[in-house]
Amino acid sequence: MEVFYRFAPFIQDYIYRQGWERLRGVQLQAARVLFETDDNLLLTSSTASGKTEAAFFPILSLMSEDPPQSFGALYIAPLKSLINDQFERLSDVLDLSGIPVFHWHGDVAQSHKTKALREPRGILQITPESLEAMLINRSNDIPRIFGDLRFIVIDEIHILMGSDRGSQIICQLGRIARLIGYHPRRVGLSATIGDVQLAADWLGAGSGRSTQAPVVPESKIIWRLGMEHFYIDNPEADQSDGEPETEPAPDGQKEYKGMPNTGKYMPAPQNKFGGELHAGSVPSAAWAAAKSSEGEGELPAVGTQSNVTAPAAASGAPPQTASIPGNPPGAKEPSDEASCRAMLDPGYEYIYECVRGKKCLVFSNSREETEYVCATLREIAELRGEPDRYLIHHGFLSASIREEAEARLKSEEESVVTCATVTLELGIDIGKLERIVQLDAPFTVSNFLQRLGRSGRRGEPPEMMMVFREEESLPNTVLPQLIPWELLRAIAIVQLYIEERFIEPPGVKKMPLSLLFHQTLSTVASSGELTAQKLADRVLSLPPFARIDREDYKKLLLSMLQHDYLDMTDEKGLIVGLKGERLINSYKFYAVFKDTDDWTVRCGSEEIGVITSPPPVGDRFALAGRVWEVEELDIPRKLIYVKRVKGKMEISWPGDYGEIHTRILERMKQVLEEDKVYPYLKPNARSRLQQARTVARNTGMLEHSLVHLGGFTWCLFPWLGTRSFRTLRKFIMKNSGPLGISNLEYDGCYYMTFRMERGTGYDAVRLWHDLIKEQGVDKYLLVQNTEIPMFEKFDDRVPFGLLRKAYAEDRLRTDELVERIEQIMREYR
Repeated sequence: MEVFYRFAPFIQDYIYRQGWERLRGVQLQAARVLFETDDNLLLTSSTASGKTEAAFFPILSLMSEDPPQSFGALYIAPLKSLINDQFERLSDVLDLSGIPVFHWHGDVAQSHKTKALREPRGILQITPESLEAMLINRSNDIPRIFGDLRFIVIDEIHILMGSDRGSQIICQLGRIARLIGYHPRRVGLSATIGDVQLAADWLGAGSGRSTQAPVVPESKIIWRLGMEHFYIDNPEADQSDGEPETEPAPDGQKEYKGMPNTGKYMPAPQNKFGGELHAGSVPSAAWAAAKSSEGEGELPAVGTQSNVTAPAAASGAPPQTASIPGNPPGAKEPSDEASCRAMLDPGYEYIYECVRGKKCLVFSNSREETEYVCATLREIAELRGEPDRYLIHHGFLSASIREEAEARLKSEEESVVTCATVTLELGIDIGKLERIVQLDAPFTVSNFLQRLGRSGRRGEPPEMMMVFREEESLPNTVLPQLIPWELLRAIAIVQLYIEERFIEPPGVKKMPLSLLFHQTLSTVASSGELTAQKLADRVLSLPPFARIDREDYKKLLLSMLQHDYLDMTDEKGLIVGLKGERLINSYKFYAVFKDTDDWTVRCGSEEIGVITSPPPVGDRFALAGRVWEVEELDIPRKLIYVKRVKGKMEISWPGDYGEIHTRILERMKQVLEEDKVYPYLKPNARSRLQQARTVARNTGMLEHSLVHLGGFTWCLFPWLGTRSFRTLRKFIMKNSGPLGISNLEYDGCYYMTFRMERGTGYDAVRLWHDLIKEQGVDKYLLVQNTEIPMFEKFDDRVPFGLLRKAYAEDRLRTDELVERIEQIMREYR
């Protein structure tokens, strides 16, 4: 209890009011570091473990003892919703303290910001974009605003590390330190860190301070976890390919074309209860089995067998093919065939039953899927005559819609279901959630843990149901498309954490050129005229640019001069050029992530959100889980006026959906190789996995990574993560001539198919192996001179030669490629 009495009286009062009986381990460790040392602090512990309080209780106590003469603490978070949430939480803590707290982002009223600037005191909570704007537009005011800054708290650093946005924050901290003359202490918060030392190095970069990352023993973790799989209608499933079979297949089996000729037949995809599973034909037995078991499983220590079990599945009557279950008297029937077919999609029906009557989050991996699943759940509710409890939350929605979803989730009186993307994956406190539903597999272990951790607060175990939907295969489906990759990825992710506590380490860029362009322009804009030498010294001293060669930076500066982003004065100083002025004068410049040409959607006076291209008047589109019809376009102001109509449609946004680590692919292969029964798989998912294992073993794809599909067509299963897979693909095409390889196609990082006109599988692998032994793999030579690899926001303003060099440095990986080719070669020995 010594730590408790070290806290300021208003902190002690807050703890009493909350009814806490003891402080948690993370809070004790944080207090020790912050009270007893001058070091930076990295706090990593599970979601809802009290990290925010652990960081701020000592910080606020120290500020209370010795009030700063400017903002004393700067809190930086990647999401507006997270800042809003922390603003409310801190306001409650600081109610009687006399320490003010201000939040600052694009949705905050100007009057609030003006008040903060008039007398900067207490805590400022801000996004990286708003901090960038402050550094550019108020650089002369920074010493007054932050002149006595003691602490900088960065939340959810696992999201920021390895990204341009995270590196932008590190640059901003360096620029603030230069303006105020010292480096304040830094505190990093995260629930999921794959490499703690790497995270500590990132957090402390350039600060001149040591960074402590205390290990906090965590209590036994209990999960409730389930996975279920459904087939959906393939519109071509009942169509013949017009070619007779040369040999009849055994009863109950199909012969799949594009399969290696092993003399074996593959079992047709079926559900566990007999018969092929079509949309709308989920057997009652499946539903009974799916909801028959509920239990809690303890997450074992590393290396021991898991006994994690599935959560109670859907309640309510199972769906029948003839009618929609659960309709009360007088409920509406589907109005047309399309609605009827949508209602009979067993995956969405299952999700509906999983969340029925519960407070839940439904996560998808894209905005498109989030919109579609929300609209579908609303449609099912309407057709059943049940209340619409379905909300939506993603970054393209208006602030009012997002805030409504957050407020209703926090309410103890409502059981709402919110469909969301990563925007609700992070640490906003959304109250007691009963269940998480994940549609398809997350991309990373980190994503999985963050999403699972959104439930299970306030004494209950975290609970997640993953649901997989897959088109039923056709008789001529090729081998790689018979494998349920999403299901395998989900199992691999769960097993990696259960068995090894594996979490992906962040990838730190060596050549963040888009950010380099941005920070160069921002530095000149805020500092005024600088010589090229002083500009280089100032920018390249920022930690994210430590590996940038000065000759490469010179090329960038010359290009910026040539294209009028910079200009040179008669005294040979560099200032912002005309094009640079136009860039900086737009609020979009402050963000280093890609923006889109957004059109704002309004229904009357209410703002709904934004889309990237305007449909013609009279057309319809989906947004906020509803369908809208365009009534008017205001082209100069980029406004779309709409009215709400019934129905359901798809919508698309541009986006990059992330990378997958090689360890996940390797564990996916192991899932196919082993006979282990995972206790969290529901009946259909168990059956689908068994089918996949049978296919994989009968075709030899586990023994030989390069499989002949017939004719000149080959399929390579490299079991490599995104970057190494990309490198292998480029290596094969660069050396395609001797083998006559062409038409290389790929699906994610799971497999690649290609046409090979000369040689056998052994010939191909031997050629690749010998080339590596003789020449190695020069990743720079894998990038063709005609390639212009643009991925980040300002890449189109960087010389193409530098882009190609950065692509090789940061998006290709040769070590795993070399190792895997050696392994594939051993398959032939």
